Amino acid sequence: DAIYEGPAAVRAQVERSLRDLRTDYLDLYLVHWPVPGKHVDAYLELQKCRAEGLVRSIGVSNYAVEDVKELLEADGVNVVPAVNQIELNPFLYRKETLEYLASKGIAIQAYRALRDGKAFDDETLLAVAAKHGATTAQVLGSWCVAKGAIYMPKSTKRARMLE
Repeated sequence: DAIYEGPAAVRAQVERSLRDLRTDYLDLYLVHWPVPGKHVDAYLELQKCRAEGLVRSIGVSNYAVEDVKELLEADGVNVVPAVNQIELNPFLYRKETLEYLASKGIAIQAYRALRDGKAFDDETLLAVAAKHGATTAQVLGSWCVAKGAIYMPKSTKRARMLE
């Protein structure tokens, strides 16, 4: 929620993360949501943190094409986001978004690629999985990779993590 409190709060959150993790830099830090009237200032503060070596790469999350365009056209923005973390799976295929982000050199990280397990019983996915000797989770992950996205599944179940 630091984004609502302004750039100083964004910096304070970066510094808190550094302390909590007991490190002197973060590999990647994202603006979580394109809050109207706030996200550009938050991103500008992250650019400063990057210039100071506190953060190596900066990016965004949940940004639609319009949000990325607004950010890239804003005064002072001179670092293209390294990544945009968006919901992506065969049930939410954002072809135009993927093409636009790729044209700007922004990597796509698939969020909710496994749809919280809600697609594991989908007949089409089960058929594809059976045909290839895979699980539905593996099919979903392969689909994301085939679309050029970074696939980082989330699970709390050890068996799924091993899968």
